[in-house]
Amino acid sequence: MGTFAGHALPGSFFLMFGIWSTIFQLKKYYRRKKYELGFSGYPEPVYKNQFTTPIRCSERGCCCKGGEFPLDSLLKVSCCGIGIIGEVYTGFHDGKFTYLTNAQHSTMFAMFMLAGIFELLNFYKIFSFFRCCDYFFNFLAIVTECVLFAFHLHGRTPTDIYVHTILIYVLIVLIVVGLCEVVFLHSLTAGLLRSVIIIAQGSWFWQVGAILYPPLPSLPAWDELAIESIPRSTNIFIWHVICVFGFVCLTAAIMGIPLRNPPANASVNRADQRRLLAEEGDVDSDNSGSETEILEMRQWKTNY
Repeated sequence: MGTFAGHALPGSFFLMFGIWSTIFQLKKYYRRKKYELGFSGYPEPVYKNQFTTPIRCSERGCCCKGGEFPLDSLLKVSCCGIGIIGEVYTGFHDGKFTYLTNAQHSTMFAMFMLAGIFELLNFYKIFSFFRCCDYFFNFLAIVTECVLFAFHLHGRTPTDIYVHTILIYVLIVLIVVGLCEVVFLHSLTAGLLRSVIIIAQGSWFWQVGAILYPPLPSLPAWDELAIESIPRSTNIFIWHVICVFGFVCLTAAIMGIPLRNPPANASVNRADQRRLLAEEGDVDSDNSGSETEILEMRQWKTNY
């Protein structure tokens, strides 16, 4: 990562998956809301947070025909594989692997790649893992990233150390928010907050690369030994968080517009919809796994 591209690659990785998570969490949440309000007759499960967000295929699709496809997990494995190859390739000098920091970066990519592989194994039921296993695998990768960064900064300039220390703080907050998300699995707020942190982490990777290795001659060169660089970088990071938070709020507002404009036939089955939802009760808080049965029952009642 001793170049701008070396910071832009993992930054793009976190940006892509943070934005992906935001959009698909909101889609899943609004689908459920449409069903609860009677805007849609298609049964939707009660909203629940997931670290992985498989895409829903159409009935005419060629891959899973109405089911789900773990595109995000496949992309995670592929992107991390590319990252490992890049770090190993650039780590050699005169035929010897001399850049130990590249080995640390490869280890970080390998942990996220392993998390993606476990997600695929769990999705296709090749192995039966425990509940919320996707959080566990990704938390393990995040903890690994945090430890690697904590012991990655020896001999650096004060500004270099500080901008990377901000990433360590971000990772710690991400772990805490993720634990809260596991406890409150049905809280959209917790899920979106996790996405905000992941996106901010990705954008800050890009910013760190621009600070330490300006990609364009027009960008100002920072004095990495000046004490003024530390509060300046802190201020820039806060603006990253503000912009990311605004982006997520704007995305939620735009995707929620259809709920403010109900279709003409929305009120036809609303009474029956409410009755069926009332019959569902608190089934989601019960770990008996009967949610699928209730959804099938509601579909049967709708048809007959």
